[in-house]
Amino acid sequence: MPDGEQIDVEASAAPRIDIDENLDLTATDFRVGIPVTFGFGRWRTKLGAYHLSSHLGDEFLIKNPGYPRLNYVRDTVVLGQAFQINASWRIYAEAAYAYHNDGGSRPWQFLFGAEYSPYAVTEGWGIFGARLLRPGLLSSPFLAAHGDLRQELNYSGAIIAQAGWQWRGLQDGRLLRFGAHFQSGPSSQYEFYYLYERQVGVALWYDF
Repeated sequence: MPDGEQIDVEASAAPRIDIDENLDLTATDFRVGIPVTFGFGRWRTKLGAYHLSSHLGDEFLIKNPGYPRLNYVRDTVVLGQAFQINASWRIYAEAAYAYHNDGGSRPWQFLFGAEYSPYAVTEGWGIFGARLLRPGLLSSPFLAAHGDLRQELNYSGAIIAQAGWQWRGLQDGRLLRFGAHFQSGPSSQYEFYYLYERQVGVALWYDF
């Protein structure tokens, strides 16, 4: 867990494709931001700002004429704090305030969670064990739980859980994970934030 400061630029487009409708584009969320992070000892602090906007897909609008399109927008400042309890467990919380919003968006959003993701070999072996496969490679299970509360939903929101197995490079920090994903709550596409949905799936993640 190195100490220091880091400035990043984030940019993403998160589309939703309707497999049952000839791969039609339903909606896309666009996000761009600049987070600044500070690490000292077991503490990690994030300050940042981002712009998020959500848009319905042309094919969806053609097949659903008159559907109420939302101009969902958030221009947001963020403060986050994480604490590494030990070499395996981390907790975090984040508060985001949108100083400009539209399309049903309201100013406040709160994120929080905990994760088990070993950085070192722990005593014992089993569901919460970890072992060194060879010098520089750590194999272990991982667990994560995340909450997302939003003012536009009267401070209700989503619950996300992930679990599986991971392989971590101890020299370069690269991380390969395979596991299951579960989400319950409002739609992950902000154009449909008022709709409830449940997601269940498997995934492969690679952090480099």
